[in-house]
Amino acid sequence: MSIIKSIYRAIVPKHIRYSIYEMRNRGKTEANELHNASINLENRKTSAVIFQEENEGYMISYHENIEQSELELAFCLGETGNRTYRIHDRHMTCMGRKRNYSLCTDIRSSQLELLAYEINDKKIPGSVAEVGVAFGDFAKLINESFPERKLYLFDTFEGFSEKDTKLETIKGFSEAAANKSYDNCTTDIVLKKMPYPERCVFKKGWFPDSAEGVEDKFCFVSLDTDLYKPIYAGLSYFYPRLSEGGYIIIHDYASKHWRGVMSAVREYCAEQNISYTPICDAQGSVVITK
Repeated sequence: MSIIKSIYRAIVPKHIRYSIYEMRNRGKTEANELHNASINLENRKTSAVIFQEENEGYMISYHENIEQSELELAFCLGETGNRTYRIHDRHMTCMGRKRNYSLCTDIRSSQLELLAYEINDKKIPGSVAEVGVAFGDFAKLINESFPERKLYLFDTFEGFSEKDTKLETIKGFSEAAANKSYDNCTTDIVLKKMPYPERCVFKKGWFPDSAEGVEDKFCFVSLDTDLYKPIYAGLSYFYPRLSEGGYIIIHDYASKHWRGVMSAVREYCAEQNISYTPICDAQGSVVITK
């Protein structure tokens, strides 16, 4: 990491701020393909090396007359062991607070950081939870954002349930029945990633049956189950239990691969007369507050 930072400091002028913005770039890249991105600024060529991941691309923009560089080189270690390097500038510093840069790897995690700041600063009561944990990467960020709060982790830890995939096929929402990507998820894999494992409560099984016996109120919930039935069940379960000032973030709302998510969110919100706010991450997540 120190070598990368040294190279970075050597090639990027201090008076320039660069920002990396996520763009959809499906079908044009292969996972972890190395690219050299370069720009010309005032007849001076500056180069930076970045990686491009499958289904994601990056672009560099710059702002002149910045007194001191506010760039950061973020290091991410993927599930496959491949290394991904991204450049980010320090947004939201105008709030006069120290940012948690280990969280800021993309728009979704930056959104989590800001929501967590609001919840913790306003002392909103409640536990936190995620439904659809998979390999635990976003759960790790939730655990890091709320180190003093109990974190409930709901998942089958055996892949998609047939109870949910049948409807996906009938409605044409997704091809989840053939998706085996999450069959090898285990609680041990997830637990090893948690910075505060003592705060984690694993609820293995089909949701919402797995929530039986949970009596907590919640200040933050992540719904990332990909499928219509568990998204609708998650909203039905957690929204009534959400503290005033709390948030629910639903992933994959705008995904063309998981069309049941949008249907579930729109249906539940229309029934309960509540609104939601889309955010511009790669899969078009939405945020609901109370």
